[in-house]
Amino acid sequence: MSPRPDKDSPKHLFARIREVLLRDWDPMGLADAPGTPDDYDAVARELHALVTDRSATVERIAAYLRWIECEQMGLQRRPGMATGAAERLMALRDEGGGADGG
Repeated sequence: MSPRPDKDSPKHLFARIREVLLRDWDPMGLADAPGTPDDYDAVARELHALVTDRSATVERIAAYLRWIECEQMGLQRRPGMATGAAERLMALRDEGGGADGG
């Protein structure tokens, strides 16, 4: 029997954040690329810090994702995409991944 992954570990949370970025945000269309794209890893690292920050809100995370899309990637805003991804990311915290102190 293989060991159960620790859902509260930073590595597990980082992997879940990457999944959300590829499935729910993905402004560059990498979800269909062969292999496991790591193009969003810098974003995932920043989001890991935000998700584990108890003062973070859906609005703050969505604003960060929109800033990445528009200012860093030079892409047009995609209404609703950042907010939907931010909601999924906050749900990760609510599920126990990244809850500070417990």
